[in-house]
Amino acid sequence: MTKYNQKKLESEVKETLKAKERYRWYKGISKLIKTGTSVVDACKQYHIGRSEYYYWHRKIKQILDCSKPGRTIRPKMFLALSRKPHYSPKQIPKEIENIILKYRDKTNQGAEYIRYYLITKYQTTLSETGIYKVLKREGRIKPRKYHQKKKKKYINRQYLPGEKIQVDTKYVKTAKGKTYYQYSAIDVATGIIYKQLFETIEPSSSVKFLLNIINYYPFKIKRVQTDNGLEYTWRLHPEIEKEHPFDTQCRLLEIQHVCIPPASPTFNSHVERTHRIDNEELWRKHKFNSFKSMKKYLKKYVRFYNLKRATPSKNWRSPVQFANDKFGLNITSLKYLVQNV
Repeated sequence: MTKYNQKKLESEVKETLKAKERYRWYKGISKLIKTGTSVVDACKQYHIGRSEYYYWHRKIKQILDCSKPGRTIRPKMFLALSRKPHYSPKQIPKEIENIILKYRDKTNQGAEYIRYYLITKYQTTLSETGIYKVLKREGRIKPRKYHQKKKKKYINRQYLPGEKIQVDTKYVKTAKGKTYYQYSAIDVATGIIYKQLFETIEPSSSVKFLLNIINYYPFKIKRVQTDNGLEYTWRLHPEIEKEHPFDTQCRLLEIQHVCIPPASPTFNSHVERTHRIDNEELWRKHKFNSFKSMKKYLKKYVRFYNLKRATPSKNWRSPVQFANDKFGLNITSLKYLVQNV
């Protein structure tokens, strides 16, 4: 039972109890009036206002006048009828509600994405507020357990393609519990991503991933931003004097390597957000038993994300379409030929 149906049932039970209480005091007041007691004194004994008594007296009289002769007063007559209209012309049809709920259960997307889905697939325009109310009424939205903290204001700098690539690593497990490592990269300007799985997390894997990034993106990369993990830098380990292999490769390729402050993942917010999307749309939806199948699905997902996945931040265009429109690039396809899958 949904929360909406539960609340509706509770309100019906409360109204039934109130109707029985009204029936009780109305019968009592009527008996007192028949014995010669005034309406004022009779209502005072039952702690009922005269206006309320006269309201129900008129209503019961109207019901009895329209009924068959000899009909007696019953508790059901004291139900307060709802003033809600029987028909609302702006109400969302039940068929559209079912489509909204099915898409929500399938993708777990919010009202904004569902509105875009209805426009593109069914040519139906609904407001985000209306879709949100449908989801909330049917119990598809969880209530917040905490107050959202105020976000700090910051200046969102505009980058050019290749000017800043955020790189990070994520742990991925198979259905049997074996752990692999997903290296992720995203161009901050265009939003084009590249992801690759490795069996180990070490400097050599990071160097291979960097070389694959160079071959994948259709524009020159100027800067790479990473965290302070050992696979990227020895910045937090001053006892190691030699240069890190990842820094060496960046220097040879004339790429600037920038590390974020320690314990500050918000500086890598773009790539961290893609990790959450990966969990929601890929890793939690399927069960993988082998490293080969994981690489195969990841390749398909990266292609889908870059070429077809539309987002509101890019005016409902895919990253490749956004890059072509805003920066005048002529990207038709991205060659994912760096892994044998």
